[in-house]
Amino acid sequence: MSAAKPRVLPALRYSSARSESGESMTAVLGALLARPEQRTKKGWELLSREPMMANHPLVSGAMPVFRPHRPPRPEKSEGGIPFRLVSDFEPKGDQPQAIEELVAGINRHERDQVLLGVTGSGKTFTMANVIARTQRPALILAPNKTLAAQLYGE
Repeated sequence: MSAAKPRVLPALRYSSARSESGESMTAVLGALLARPEQRTKKGWELLSREPMMANHPLVSGAMPVFRPHRPPRPEKSEGGIPFRLVSDFEPKGDQPQAIEELVAGINRHERDQVLLGVTGSGKTFTMANVIARTQRPALILAPNKTLAAQLYGE
């Protein structure tokens, strides 16, 4: 006797909305809502079949791209305490170049930067110099308690 094949209730089957052409609605919406200058041939074909949709401000590009209001960052007030690096050491080796490049990246408003180095190469000291030069808030993450204590001590 063979084992009975488990039945899946119709309500539990995976189903997703499909367009008349059989494509997923996500793909169709992605093609339609792309900016006109970035729209694919498929997007233009879909719009040619739906002239009313082509006139919608979201689809036609008449509606400006939403950008949330971001007020200018205020200068430090009297209560701000500048970060001052006190150390007997000066940046050496590759550190001065790394500091310059990281500071330049911050000034260019780069969102992501990475500092790579082997253990004991002075990454923490390098970043302390970057923070001191830019006077910008910084979040420093440590992967364990030992390094957190070292960061606190430095």
